[in-house]
Amino acid sequence: MLEQLQSLQTALAESEARLSRLTQLSAHSFWELDDQFRFRYFLGAFLGRESDDHPDLGRHLWDSPTPNLSERDWAAHRALLTRHEAFRDFEVCRSDDSGKPRWFSLSGDPIVDALGVFAGYRGVSRDVTLRRERDETLQRFRAAIDATADGIHVVDCQTMRFIDVNETGCRVLGYSRDEFLALQIPDISPNADMAALTLQYQNLSPEPNTEQCAEIWLKHRDGRRIPIEIRRRGTLIAGRRIAVNVVRDITRNKQTEHLIRQHALQQSLIARFGQSALANIGLPALMERAASAVSEGLEVEFCKLLQLDENSPQLMLTAGTGWAPKWMGSIDSDVGPDSQNRYVIGAGKPIVVENYGAEPRFVPSALIREHAIRSGVDVPIVGIGGTYGVLGAYTKSERSFSADNLSFLQSLANTLATAMDRKRAEDHLTHLAQFDALTGLPNRTLFLDRFEQTLKVGQRNQWRIGVLFVDLDRFKVVNDTLGHAAGDRLLVQVAHRLKECVRAGDTVGRLSGDEFAVVLANLSRTEDADIVAQKIVSALSTAFSLEGEQVTVSASIGISISPRDGVEAEGLLKKADAAMYLAKQSGRNAFRSCIDR
Repeated sequence: MLEQLQSLQTALAESEARLSRLTQLSAHSFWELDDQFRFRYFLGAFLGRESDDHPDLGRHLWDSPTPNLSERDWAAHRALLTRHEAFRDFEVCRSDDSGKPRWFSLSGDPIVDALGVFAGYRGVSRDVTLRRERDETLQRFRAAIDATADGIHVVDCQTMRFIDVNETGCRVLGYSRDEFLALQIPDISPNADMAALTLQYQNLSPEPNTEQCAEIWLKHRDGRRIPIEIRRRGTLIAGRRIAVNVVRDITRNKQTEHLIRQHALQQSLIARFGQSALANIGLPALMERAASAVSEGLEVEFCKLLQLDENSPQLMLTAGTGWAPKWMGSIDSDVGPDSQNRYVIGAGKPIVVENYGAEPRFVPSALIREHAIRSGVDVPIVGIGGTYGVLGAYTKSERSFSADNLSFLQSLANTLATAMDRKRAEDHLTHLAQFDALTGLPNRTLFLDRFEQTLKVGQRNQWRIGVLFVDLDRFKVVNDTLGHAAGDRLLVQVAHRLKECVRAGDTVGRLSGDEFAVVLANLSRTEDADIVAQKIVSALSTAFSLEGEQVTVSASIGISISPRDGVEAEGLLKKADAAMYLAKQSGRNAFRSCIDR
């Protein structure tokens, strides 16, 4: 009996020794808890300490500091133990003798005695510090990769499938990570030549400092095309050829490049437009070039140039691009208080509208509404002579116009305004050179030019043409008694009465001082000139009101007729002048013909 007991003890010791050696080899330790969840047995190095005289014997696991677990975590674990449930991979952190944190994973099952009564727990623990450190290192690396500004796509060169992607790579194209990894290359690069691309991937060298670079377009989840700069490198992982694609969204770069090109183009257009204005090519042609410059420089579908009428608030669509043909040359008379044109002209500065459908400041014009314009910008054309019109650019899609866009449009409008100022000044000088400044009638030069033109037309059409030389009687008396200012006002009234005595197609001119002349075109009879002359004599003999006084003058008139009296303007005017002197000699306030001598 004693021998059997000794044999059993020897076998048990050998079994424990074998188990201890296996525990050491397996990197696991074994433990048991009593029915109060206190440690009662260890085999192997438990929680970083050998089992002999282990400080946790007779204690609960939660009696020692565990920085990774809160009281709430322990309460949940104690509840699990109380329910006598198994647990797996319960991780605790303990500090070793040097203070370094070490991680352990515990798994346990409840045990019962021969009578089926709960007797505690039995389980294993293993040191997972290295695994946790590797995991944390990997997490830090993943976090760093996800935080980069560049996207990273990892592709299996054999299957041409994505096997990993960072957060930036997903965000650039609008996908979650799971969604992205389910994609194939044609899903984001529809125009890719897969045969050629596969060959490129398979030819990637795993050697360092070798890469393939290109600029491509990738398709965003919402359908947009995103410009991408891609740098592709090859590597070998577990014998598999892997491509690592570093992709960068270069939308802003492209936008910046576009802005630089657009700015250069706009400066060139402004310079060329300025040269056209200096070349004095004429306002109609200059306006057309302004419209073309706006369309090209701002890349818009529609451009308009409205010119303000000098004598009314109406505007004419003088030049433009994109509009239906029926609108070109049309009159826009919509200048009411809430109209677009009134608002733009009144503002005196660029007016930008991103959405005409929601514009609260004014009612968009019929031109804008009919063409379904969404966004636009208007600048008034303002020069020294006042407001000449409006220059505008428009799109059917919503668009924001930058400060540079407004500056470009304003530069064109300013150049146009300068050209219009010059044209107005030239017209004014021309008027001064051809018209009498006091009465507004053609001066001697313009009168003779019109007379000659009328004679040429008359010769072709066999017209009778009369010319009347009109000289005021006793005009010097008015100047001497009432002053030169009163004399000037008298001449203005005389000019008005002369124009009332003739037809619209006839010409009245002031030759000098108190001398006037009238060209009568296409007379039916020679005697018709006498009728007009008598009408003038009667009109001018009626009293004039000057300085509150009634002033009476009269006129002496001489008449010559073409072709009866000649066909040259100067000669006919001289004959009429001579006939006028006959009228004065006969007592004034009368008319005579050059054949009355």
